[in-house]
Amino acid sequence: MGGQMASNLSSLVHELRERIAATSSTPPSKVDDDALEIRFRAVLPNLLHAYVVPSSSASEREVIAVLKLISHTARNFPGVFYHGKASAVLPVIGRILPFFAEPAFRSRHGVIFETVGSLLSLLRTGARDAYCQFFIDAMSVVEDLLYVASLSAEKTSISSSAGLTLKCFCKSFTGFSGDPTCLCDLPASSKPMDGAGILINIMDKRRWQPFATWIIRLLNKCVTEGTLYVEGLINISSVLASCSLLCYGDADLHMACFDFARIIGSVIDSDIIPHQNIIESIATILSKRTKKGFLYSVELFVFDELLIPLPFTEIDMDLKVGLAWHHICGANSRNMMYDSSIGGCLTALHSSCPDDVVKLTAAHLMNVLPLSMYRTKSQELKEALCIAYKRIARTCPPHIWKPECLIRMLCFQEPYSSLIDCLHVTLLILGPERVGGRVITNGNVCLPASSEVSIEKLRVGEKRHVQDIDNIKFKRQKVDGDIMAFAANVSAESKPTHIVSFEKEDEEYADYMHTSLLSFLELLKPPSVRLESLRPHVALTALSMLCIAFCRYQMTSISLSIIQQMCSWIPWICEQANLGGSITLNISIYLEGIRSILLMQRNLLLEDKLLKLKGDDVNLMHMLLKLPWTHSHMVAGPHPPWKAKCTSVKVVPMLGNSLKTESVLEVLDLGLHDDAEDVRLEAVISMPMIVLWSGLGVLAQMFERLDSIDGLDRGECKLFLDFNNEKHSQTDYLLQGFWCLRCDRSIVPNHEVYSKIMQLPVTQSREVGLNCDFFHLQSFFFKLLYDDSLEEVQVGCARIIQRVLVHGTTDILIKTRFEWIRCVEFLLVNAKKAVREAFCTQIIDISSQLFLYSLILLVDQLDNPYVTVRMSASRLIHKSCFFHLKGGFELILSKVVHIRNELFDYLTMSLASRPQMVREFAEAVFGIETKELVEKMIPTVLPKLVVSRQDNEKAVNALLELAKCVNTDMVPLIVNWLPKVLAFALHRSDRQELFSTLQFYHDQTGSDNQEIFAAALPALLDELVCFLDGADSMEINQRLSQVPEMIKEIARVLTGAEDLPCFLRNHFVGLLNSIDRKMLHSEDFSLQKQALQRIKMLIEMMGVQLNTYVPKLMVILMHAIDKESLQSEGLSVLHFFIMQLANKSPSSTKHVISQVFAALIPILERYKENSSMHLNKVVKILEELVLNNRIILKQHIHEFPPLPSIPALVEVNKVIQEARGSMTLRDQLRDVIDGLNHENLNVRYMVACELSKLLNLRREDITALITGEVAADMDVLSFLITSLLRGCAEESRTVVGQRLKLVCADSLGALGAVDPAKVKGFSCQRFKIECSDDDLIFELIHKHLARAFRASPDTVVQDSAALAIQELLKIAGCEASLDENVTASSQSLKEKSTENSSGMNNRGQRLWDRFSNYVKEIIAPCLTSRFQLPNVADSASAGPIYRPSMSFRRWIFFG
Repeated sequence: MGGQMASNLSSLVHELRERIAATSSTPPSKVDDDALEIRFRAVLPNLLHAYVVPSSSASEREVIAVLKLISHTARNFPGVFYHGKASAVLPVIGRILPFFAEPAFRSRHGVIFETVGSLLSLLRTGARDAYCQFFIDAMSVVEDLLYVASLSAEKTSISSSAGLTLKCFCKSFTGFSGDPTCLCDLPASSKPMDGAGILINIMDKRRWQPFATWIIRLLNKCVTEGTLYVEGLINISSVLASCSLLCYGDADLHMACFDFARIIGSVIDSDIIPHQNIIESIATILSKRTKKGFLYSVELFVFDELLIPLPFTEIDMDLKVGLAWHHICGANSRNMMYDSSIGGCLTALHSSCPDDVVKLTAAHLMNVLPLSMYRTKSQELKEALCIAYKRIARTCPPHIWKPECLIRMLCFQEPYSSLIDCLHVTLLILGPERVGGRVITNGNVCLPASSEVSIEKLRVGEKRHVQDIDNIKFKRQKVDGDIMAFAANVSAESKPTHIVSFEKEDEEYADYMHTSLLSFLELLKPPSVRLESLRPHVALTALSMLCIAFCRYQMTSISLSIIQQMCSWIPWICEQANLGGSITLNISIYLEGIRSILLMQRNLLLEDKLLKLKGDDVNLMHMLLKLPWTHSHMVAGPHPPWKAKCTSVKVVPMLGNSLKTESVLEVLDLGLHDDAEDVRLEAVISMPMIVLWSGLGVLAQMFERLDSIDGLDRGECKLFLDFNNEKHSQTDYLLQGFWCLRCDRSIVPNHEVYSKIMQLPVTQSREVGLNCDFFHLQSFFFKLLYDDSLEEVQVGCARIIQRVLVHGTTDILIKTRFEWIRCVEFLLVNAKKAVREAFCTQIIDISSQLFLYSLILLVDQLDNPYVTVRMSASRLIHKSCFFHLKGGFELILSKVVHIRNELFDYLTMSLASRPQMVREFAEAVFGIETKELVEKMIPTVLPKLVVSRQDNEKAVNALLELAKCVNTDMVPLIVNWLPKVLAFALHRSDRQELFSTLQFYHDQTGSDNQEIFAAALPALLDELVCFLDGADSMEINQRLSQVPEMIKEIARVLTGAEDLPCFLRNHFVGLLNSIDRKMLHSEDFSLQKQALQRIKMLIEMMGVQLNTYVPKLMVILMHAIDKESLQSEGLSVLHFFIMQLANKSPSSTKHVISQVFAALIPILERYKENSSMHLNKVVKILEELVLNNRIILKQHIHEFPPLPSIPALVEVNKVIQEARGSMTLRDQLRDVIDGLNHENLNVRYMVACELSKLLNLRREDITALITGEVAADMDVLSFLITSLLRGCAEESRTVVGQRLKLVCADSLGALGAVDPAKVKGFSCQRFKIECSDDDLIFELIHKHLARAFRASPDTVVQDSAALAIQELLKIAGCEASLDENVTASSQSLKEKSTENSSGMNNRGQRLWDRFSNYVKEIIAPCLTSRFQLPNVADSASAGPIYRPSMSFRRWIFFG
């Protein structure tokens, strides 16, 4: 029997090999597959029963051979297992799983796992229910194994003869008895006597530990590959059991548990992971020795270069889940794989855990972070620790994350590059200008001629006091022979020892870091300057990393000191190279530091260069840049040697004219001919940069080298920008932000997006050698274009054709015209679609005259007698428009104004002579009738026809033709469009055209100038201010600059005066509404930005009348600030508005300060998380309110809490603190009560948040107040509870409203259960039903509508309140004359008044006098406003009130 099975197996394996060899050439047929599957089914059961029997005596070689065959069969011939049928797959898995508990097979567990994984993948596709049940059973196994582990840890006496077995997977193996598809049965040793399942021998930890390890890895595989099937099956108890096994397992089990936590947290749900326990577990493991397994108990860890004082902190051994941490100590030695597993888990969990967990685990992690960074070789763990450090720094106070430890870690033998990011975050939090010292606006650094670089002189004039370096004592110790270390004993008053507040602590640590850095820099000098420095390779690396970190910010005293010391190393490095010693240095990171200096020099636009090379300095720098090639033995560090070469090539272009041309070309040639492809590619890409920085004089040499380059393979080049630590492609870096005066004149660079602008150097005269070099440029351009091997290069060449042509002179283009003709032909008929499309974008520029002329030529063919021509013309019009803008022809007309104007002019003048062409255009292109087309054209063409009729004899005929097309006469037509005509005439530079236009209207209507302007006034102002037909930003700005003078001219005609504020008073609200509706809420981002520009213009024109419109303006500006895309422009206009208000009406600033604070504080709080480019604008606004208006606003400033601790706000916070003074708790609560009753929702939310902080900070004082018997305190407490209850009842229509309710509820909970007897009840003041009409009107306006008007969150609500106020004032007989600010001149247009209105006027006067002055200011615009309700059709005919698309809440409000 055995011989026959062996024969069958041999022939089967032989056939299988033949099938595998033939598969690549001839696909197998289904008949062959079926035959092979049948043979496999006949052989596999015998193989499984004969060889796959879990036992310590089983033959490893035979078992593994069969398992490999099963794995291959499951992957390639799933039909053998009936394509994943549970009865065929699970019994096979059941025979294999017990091998995980066999110590004899431990070395082959990887092969066993691969086999089970292949079978599970097959089960997932064929029997999903069985797959899910297997996963559930596996989770239960983990829980059982935790119990086994706990028994093992307690050393429970277990008889070895009786053994210990685990019955598992009971439900998965139920119901297979008698199934014909079952390929095998479980062996007797694995089959339980009572029911279904598998028996696993787990007698000791040599068995249960590996079994637990691989079961958890199977869970990991199921979660990763079958996420959709198992994500809902994971339960918390199984997750906790898996994580709890950490304290009982060996290194393999630890890694499985870490991977499980990482996968569950990343793929499924991080909320079910015990973040705190696992992170503390990791901290405990990292605190152990690698071999002997016990905690360090000393206070000084001696590292290779540095004796680091680290206080010992006892690690809690319990960690809230009863884990026996002492068993961790018995784990195997940590290796790189183990540390990488820890790193992956730590990154996933620490990045996703709540801030509370970060705070609770921060101290544990920080205690082990420096030592772990030093000991581990795993880059993943180093990265994870740095990520954790950065989040801890953003979440916790500095005494937790110990910023000084970064200085110590800089001295490690193998510093990790992420330390630079940690330094970046530290400087950002503590304030780079505070840590770095005073800001320096100019600097000049040369290579030092003497042997000393002074630091002391840099500290003259600093804003704060720092201890002198002489007061800092350095201890030097000899450790292990020649390993030197230092410990800086900073004076006690220098190091922070107590915590006052986050802000105060940040300041103290910033000062401490400043002092520590100054002392540390003393040890980073080259040996030629200071003999007692750190080892050269350590000192140079640490200095370079500091340089990269500090060069991201403004120049400070420490920055300048670092740069000086960077320069002082160059002579020493070159000297060592000349001596030919065996010293090694991290040249790569040092060159990165030099590069960061050059980037900082360009970005800060310093007048003097930070790195100025003189005399021998040029030769030294040249030698330094060649070191990676000439002295490669000196280049050390974690990066490969080619990395230093790439950095050297990057530095060369940035030195510009500082180096000789020969030196630049020599380093470039070294890069171009290097063996490493990355270096050669970097050299090629640096060539245009060399031309930019060194001038056109090197252009010829660049062409020579380009001609000599052959066989450059494609590769991926990256440029690391240190400012934001982000990767950018080199091409994007060169071209994306590039702006050329010739090529990009129509493009206005966005200075907000490009916050750092690198000015290109001034090159020599463009006439010198340019023509000669341009021939080389064109020749090389054509060479690249005709090379069909690289499509990307051809596309790139096609996209820059315009740039090449624009920069060529007329003579050059004429001489090379035949080459260009060939080029155009090549691109037009190119076989590659991408190349053709790239060329089309160049020859058909939508904004060019060529496109317009081509379009008109096509339109001209629409009345061609041949149908084919007409159809082709209309099709080409549509195709060309869709090619540029997917919206088609109408979108082009709306976006490109000059095309619309020219085309409509052409069609208008053709109405009479070629009506067929116009009709064809309307129907074939627009899809509408001719009348509708004419109606679209009239707003564009009619103003021009009226104004230019004297110079255009066809204009009047065209006007008559337009009127005829829309079935009206000319006079009604021109009267209807009077506002547009007058606006067009006012914009013309020739005033005679305006007078001619007015005369034309006088002739047609008989009205004089005053009557003409009066009839068009509201709409005319709207046309002047809110026009949407600007061609580009330059034209728009030019038109807007003329608007004030135009309105003055209108005012002179109507009132005889030029008082803009009074003239615009009755129209200001309407103009704001129009801007808000047509522009600010448009989907076009450019229109939104223009809206703010026009609002700023109106603010400037309103002058002394500005205070009346504060609520309206604040609503609009708050809307702009809330939108991220408009925040920059919104803040600028808000700052201008506040300055104007403070200048024209200082007392009115008190009405906006609360809203401004509430809007700006969230921006400042986000700054702590992510540096914002808007910080300077926010600071300017707050300084304007708090510093410049402190006298007027003093009584209001004290109500606000200190702003976030940001260095730029030091002075503002100081004034706020002075205004607040020493406030008692009762005073603070009174201010809170006032704030909770503020009319503005954002202000109420801000105050509620501050109350929540106050309740937490002064818990004991609050408790004493509640339990006390002081009457005044009880009054305050009663008012506070009433205000909080009102906040809980807030209508949560907005996100802020919902948050306010939650914060108020939390604050009530924080107050606790207050004795109701101590809380005074407040009667609800109900309005009297029996009252006069005027009393009702006064009550509604004064207590409800005016408040709603001021506090409205958007313009819709505000306008609704204004409409109600307007109508109520009309009912009461209030007229515009009641407003004392309305001048007599504004009434000159309304001299006719009714004589029988005196009674109504007296009634209105009485009502008006009852309002306070502030309310009068608010509602005064409603005396002359013209709000109207929209015409809404009867809802009964429109359908049901409730529609399925409505939410219930919206339906309630709608009803």
